[in-house]
Amino acid sequence: MPSRCPSIDEVVRDVDGELSVNRHEELAAHYLGCAACRTRRAELDAMVARFAVGADEVDPELTRDVMAAIRARRSGAAAGAADDGEGASAGTAAGTSAARGQR
Repeated sequence: MPSRCPSIDEVVRDVDGELSVNRHEELAAHYLGCAACRTRRAELDAMVARFAVGADEVDPELTRDVMAAIRARRSGAAAGAADDGEGASAGTAAGTSAARGQR
């Protein structure tokens, strides 16, 4: 008879490698005897694999544009602090326009 099923949180922690070696081994033995938990674990493993593949496919132009917008907001916030906030909106708007750039 399989042991008590782990919570979804514990299965996620197992997938993430956050459990002790002993607890991981206990769950591995449980997965062998429990089809529901084995399926849950397989689904989580597949989801993690899909995210890992997607992480390598970030568009470099998108990264550049996002970073430009962040820099513009930071410089706009700094300018706004210097002139009581009036420059922050203008600086952010200009930075956002610059971040969109020509494509």
